[in-house]
Amino acid sequence: MRDHRQLQQEWYVSISPHDAALAASGKPWSVGDLELADDPENHPQVIDLPGGPRYGLRPRHPGVPTRPSEGGVPPSDTTREFVGSAAQPAPEKRLPNPFLSYAKLVDIPASYAGHRIFLHLYKVRYHVTVQVNGRQAAQYVGGLEPHRIDITDLVTPGKPALLLITVGDSGVSGKRVFDPYNYTGTRLPTCKEIENNLVHPVNYGGADRAVDEVAIEAVPLVRTEYVFANPKVSRGVLEYTVALANDSDREETVQVRSEAVGAKLLVDTEVTLAPGEIRKIKVEVPWPDAILWDLDNPHLYDLVTTLTRKGEVVDKHQDYFGFREFTINGHSFYLNGKKIHLHGNSGHVGPAQDAMTLEEKMKFLRDWKERGHLVHIRLHARPQDKRWVEAADRVGMLLTTE
Repeated sequence: MRDHRQLQQEWYVSISPHDAALAASGKPWSVGDLELADDPENHPQVIDLPGGPRYGLRPRHPGVPTRPSEGGVPPSDTTREFVGSAAQPAPEKRLPNPFLSYAKLVDIPASYAGHRIFLHLYKVRYHVTVQVNGRQAAQYVGGLEPHRIDITDLVTPGKPALLLITVGDSGVSGKRVFDPYNYTGTRLPTCKEIENNLVHPVNYGGADRAVDEVAIEAVPLVRTEYVFANPKVSRGVLEYTVALANDSDREETVQVRSEAVGAKLLVDTEVTLAPGEIRKIKVEVPWPDAILWDLDNPHLYDLVTTLTRKGEVVDKHQDYFGFREFTINGHSFYLNGKKIHLHGNSGHVGPAQDAMTLEEKMKFLRDWKERGHLVHIRLHARPQDKRWVEAADRVGMLLTTE
C-alpha cells in the first residue's frame, strides 16, 4: 500500500518553538503557559501553508482568544482574529524575525504499520530543524530542493504525532549573523557569495515565507524506489532503470513487472533482495516504432511497475515519460533530430502560480503557447515546483528551470 497525504491546513506558527508546539499539542493550555505570554502579537497563530504569521495589528485585550473552546484549547480558527475584532494599527513596523516555528498534530493511520513512513518537505528553507514528538528528525541548510525524511522510528501508527519545523531566513549569507535591516527581502546576494557557497539559491523574503508544502507518505518495506526512462531516438532504443528497495530485516524475492501501458513490456524478472539492499535493474529496450513526443503531439507513455510475491501484489508504482531526444550542434538545437527554433520567454513565478493545480498550470502554459506562439519557457532564479515540468510535458512546451 502507498499513501500520500498533504499537510497544508491548520499549522500553529510562532517565533517561539515552545509556544508553537504547545498550541498544536492538543493539550489544554492558557496564555500564561506561553513563553511569549507578554508579547500578544507573537502568540501562536493558525495558518495554512504556504504562509506565515499575520502582523500589523495588535489586540486591545492581549492574550485572550475569541470564542475559546472548553478545556482552554483555542479552536483552529480563533487565533486568526483578535478580541471582538477590535484591533488598532501597530505603533511601529515590526522587523522580520530570523526564525519561525511551525507545529502541527498529525494523525498517523493505523494502516501505516509495517510500512516505511516519510515526511516530505518542499521549499522548506533555509536553516531548518525538524522535530517529531520532541525528537530531532533532520537538520539542514538549504531547502529549495525537496527533502525526504524517514520518520518511521519516531511515530506510532494509530497515534498522533507532533511535528515541529523551525526555519531561519538565509539573510544574505548562510554563514553570517542575521541582520534584520539587510536581509534577502532587501538585498540580493552577490555572485561572489553564491560562488563561495555562502548562500543557497534565493527565494526572496524572510522566514515568514519559508514553508511551502509538507506531506507524509507511507510506502511498503519492499518497493519500487523509482524508475527512470531515458529514450534514445537516434538509436531507436529506451534505456530503462528500475530501482528496488528492501527495508525489511529479511531476504525478499519478488517478481518485477514494468510496462509502458498498452505499448511495451520493459522488465519482467524475478529478483532476490538482501535485507536493507537497494538494487538497480538496467535494461536497453529496442523501440524503433515509438510514438515520439513533439510540440504539436505531446504523446506520453504511462509507466506501471508491479512487485508481486507468491502471486500477491507487494507494491505498485506509477510514472510517465515522453519518447524524445533534445540535442545541440554548434548554435543549433534539435528535437528528435529535427532543427527547432526556441521561440521563448522567461520570467518568475510566485507563490500564487506555484499553488495552482496541475490543470491550472497547464492552462497557464497553454495560454503562453497559443498567444505568444512560444515553444520554450525559462523559469529562473530557483528550483521550481515539479508540477511545472509535468504541465509542460502535457501541453507540448520545452521548459528550462534552474
